[in-house]
Amino acid sequence: TTEIYTLSLHDALPISQVVYHLGTVVIHYKHEERPRFSLLVKEIYEFLSYKNRGDVVEAIQDLKDPGWIWNGDGFSPPNALLLNDHSIDLSPYISVLPSEMSMYFDLFDSFGINKDCSEQLMLDVLSIIRQKYDQGPFETSDVKKDLALCISILNELKPDDNGQLSPEVQKKVLLPTYVKGDTRVNLAPVENCMYGEYDGSEGENEDEEVEFLQVHPNIPVGIAELFNVRSRSNCLLEPDELTLGEEFGQEEKLTRRLNRLLEEYTDGFAVPKELIQNADDAGATEVCFLYDERTNEDAMTGLIDEGMRDCQGPALWVYNDAEFKDEDFENITKLNGATKENDTEKIGKFGLGFNAVYNLTDVPMFVSRNHFVILDPNTFYLGKQIRNKTKPGIKLDTTKNSKRLRKFRNQFRPFNGIFGCDLHLNQDDNSYKGTLFRFPLRTEQQAIQSEIKQLVYNRKQVQELLKRVTQGAESLLLFTQNVRHISIYHLPNDVTEPLQPRKIFEVTKSLSKDGVRRELPYTITLPTTAEKLSTEDQFLLKQCNFLRASSEVSNLNHGYSESAPALLSSALTLKIKSTVSEYGSSFLECSVSSNDDIWLVVSSMGKGAAMQFAKKDSSLLASAGVGVKFSTKDSLIPIPVCDETKGSKANGSVFCYLPLPICSGLPVHINGTFAVSSNRRTLLVKTEDDKANFGQEWNEVLLKDCVCSAYLDLLEDL
Repeated sequence: TTEIYTLSLHDALPISQVVYHLGTVVIHYKHEERPRFSLLVKEIYEFLSYKNRGDVVEAIQDLKDPGWIWNGDGFSPPNALLLNDHSIDLSPYISVLPSEMSMYFDLFDSFGINKDCSEQLMLDVLSIIRQKYDQGPFETSDVKKDLALCISILNELKPDDNGQLSPEVQKKVLLPTYVKGDTRVNLAPVENCMYGEYDGSEGENEDEEVEFLQVHPNIPVGIAELFNVRSRSNCLLEPDELTLGEEFGQEEKLTRRLNRLLEEYTDGFAVPKELIQNADDAGATEVCFLYDERTNEDAMTGLIDEGMRDCQGPALWVYNDAEFKDEDFENITKLNGATKENDTEKIGKFGLGFNAVYNLTDVPMFVSRNHFVILDPNTFYLGKQIRNKTKPGIKLDTTKNSKRLRKFRNQFRPFNGIFGCDLHLNQDDNSYKGTLFRFPLRTEQQAIQSEIKQLVYNRKQVQELLKRVTQGAESLLLFTQNVRHISIYHLPNDVTEPLQPRKIFEVTKSLSKDGVRRELPYTITLPTTAEKLSTEDQFLLKQCNFLRASSEVSNLNHGYSESAPALLSSALTLKIKSTVSEYGSSFLECSVSSNDDIWLVVSSMGKGAAMQFAKKDSSLLASAGVGVKFSTKDSLIPIPVCDETKGSKANGSVFCYLPLPICSGLPVHINGTFAVSSNRRTLLVKTEDDKANFGQEWNEVLLKDCVCSAYLDLLEDL
């Protein structure tokens, strides 16, 4: 045995000899002699405190054992000691410096002792515990205590209710995960963890392993969510997060921005117009509306979140036969038309955009190709699927993980049988050829809590909306490029499978017997959706694509001069046939007549003035048109467009390829790439306070050049 003797510590002793003696004390510590050892090290620390700190540091580095600071019952390394006591007992991994040793803090501080219990220190303890159980061996009696310590640390590290987890903590924190029988402590990073059971989804024998670890059941769901742990359902779905809106320097709440945006648009016709407009831009040839009154009471379980129960009831469906392109999934989430602003081939740049649908729903959803999208700006309904509230939308791949998605089959069930949609998810390829929107109609309860709009959309509201479509259907197709057919259906709540929606209304555009008066002298490549059409209808669409032809010609004639060839013009006679079924008249509760009208539509790029002006701004395009209806009794006699409620006064409308709520005062409809106000209800005009108004100048040039040219051509054609 080695006896330890107290040295007579005086200034003449070399530091190295005293430190060597300290090492001997550490090695031979005995719990039974704790008071004696405490006195020994106190005298040593006293001596070292008055010596040159650099010499002391150098000597301490030669110690074989890094633990040399008295912790009250043994020795610890400096980084395993804490000066100030904390609410969490981190022992045996971190000890609190005994009060009788606090006078030597300056000495210990040189070696990295912890002053306070920091986030980093608690993260270090979690790492130590993980290493302990990963490398072993360990005492089974430690498991319960270590697990409790880990959870206590998580409670300390969690952010406040309104706070956010620091990036450092998010990156380094380790969470206890489930181990059968709690035979050990298993710690894993957040990205490897999940919480919750099946979240209400129906059981399925063909279960599939998820490559995530279940957090320990002792961790409350609320704590797991604060650490951004994914729910089990989220791991099964593997959704892509969708950001809604654009970020600005001074951030405004998304729902508030949508609310203000919708306040400017009092035109109830906005929703169908915008959806037809987007479909036309995408190359769709037909658009179908379906009012679905089914409550789907048998599809309230097995949803991707409990909140989605409120979205399973009556809905408005909108179908078009074009598929979303990759960039469309991003563009549809924007809050303005910026994505089409410089695309002169798109009529969408003149509209409110997809956001118009928030007039009637809070949770729009759609399927196109192999993607299923749900948007939830309020963040009320997707619940656990929204991990980041700045990204309140999800996109699911219906082909990639169809086996997992079947656990949430009722979420997709309302889609089955609607316009050929099949989301049973039992195929190798579950893609949908086209685009199918579902807009769950805003209920009274949803309206109360909605931060977007408080308008309840019930049967009466839908009837008024569809009535507007039937009444304005004639003008909807007059200047479209690709859409040639619009139809409306109704699906009662008591319907049985197979689903057979009742047709309410349809309108179709075709060439009349007089056909093309003046053929568009430019070759257009039609979208793939036109391949199924007859040769005659394909020819029709080529003639209707004047906007696209003008855009391409404008790009080719960028260096326009007086000697350049004449710009495009065309004239065609259209037959627009609208039919209201007997069932439709009964459903709409009004008398809407069927019509079979002939229109002459003349288009022109003008004589050059508008083209010259458009060089100032790449978003401008010299393109306009005029439309006049012929008498049903004599196809050679044009009829002035009049408002029947105001007598015979000429009351033609202004179009930006779809009708605007603006009267021209002319006996014809005029169409053009006009500059319109932000709410799309008026053309831009110059006020007394404006020094200059670029949009107002453009409208004048477009009217004087392109519209007048088209009008004169129309008069000559007549």
